[in-house]
Amino acid sequence: MRQVSIHELTEDVLRRSYDRGSLIRGRTYAAEDRVRVVSAAPGLLVGLATGHASQPYRVQVAWAARGASISVSDDCTCPVGLACKHAVALILTAQRSARATPAPGSPGSPGSPGHVGVTDPARLTGPERQFADWRRVFHDLRDEHAVDPDETPIAIEFAISTIKPSRYVPSPRPDVTLRPLRRGSKGAWIRTGVSWRDLESGYAYALRDIDPVHRNAARALLMSLTTNRYNTPATLPLGPAQPDVWQMLRRLVDAGVALVGERTGPTEVVLAGDPARLAVDLVDAGDGAIRVSARLEHDDPALTANASAVGLLGDPPHGLFVVNGAQLTLVPFAQRLPRAAGRLLATPLVVPPADVDELLDATFR
Repeated sequence: MRQVSIHELTEDVLRRSYDRGSLIRGRTYAAEDRVRVVSAAPGLLVGLATGHASQPYRVQVAWAARGASISVSDDCTCPVGLACKHAVALILTAQRSARATPAPGSPGSPGSPGHVGVTDPARLTGPERQFADWRRVFHDLRDEHAVDPDETPIAIEFAISTIKPSRYVPSPRPDVTLRPLRRGSKGAWIRTGVSWRDLESGYAYALRDIDPVHRNAARALLMSLTTNRYNTPATLPLGPAQPDVWQMLRRLVDAGVALVGERTGPTEVVLAGDPARLAVDLVDAGDGAIRVSARLEHDDPALTANASAVGLLGDPPHGLFVVNGAQLTLVPFAQRLPRAAGRLLATPLVVPPADVDELLDATFR
């Protein structure tokens, strides 16, 4: 495979690899000299970029020839994580450094075509060296928290759904389904222009203007919702998701992604901050028998008091959903429950008198 020079990362290549917002902000970062090239090799750059964090972000960019085209990939420790302004700025800074290096020179040495000047790592020790100028610190803080009007936010729509009964599932239980939305030109959330399939591909043209932080958070959620990479429907059920889906939902909220309900169901969606716990009750059922039942405990006792619907999520259960009026609340469990707990929540057991001693020994020993 031929080596690709840093100069072959042309404007057309960058436009195919990065969205408009990342390109604009990356050019600004490069022009303000806010990225340093730490190491460079054929097809690989590593650099440090200033940000609002106490430590600079570490960004890496790799590229290679793929047939007649050039493939670019990157990784960054910033909140966006990939395809970010820091990666663009690193490429542009390296190109500028290569153009400024005097030629001629021996291959691979300073002065050779395509050589990239590298900052001495010793000069980068200590975060104070990266943030010595108060103007740069203030600009970083303002820039990192600013809302870019050119980026479109997304939301996740939640709906209550029940599949039709069949001979395989004669009594289906309700589930929560999810689908992505985007902000329309009139300010409303719309379904057009974004889908799980778009998010799965990562290269969909329709997502070019989507907020990259929102896009990455939604993509991480998608990975928890499905393992089927060949058929991604418009809506995905929450019930079969893995337990880490709660971390992904929290990441969505932290990233500023709106959780919204569909128009025909609960319109307000809340991710509970505190987990629920399972409690088992043993009560006298008469004639020496014991009735064993299970219930859910939560720090907010009103959560399930007037609920019109309560359903378990996961198999074994790792959370539940509660519908109370116009509000849908998603609640994780403090720990994953055994499958038997789900059955006990649905149907209490009656232990006959002859087995009560065995039950008590098993419960309190």
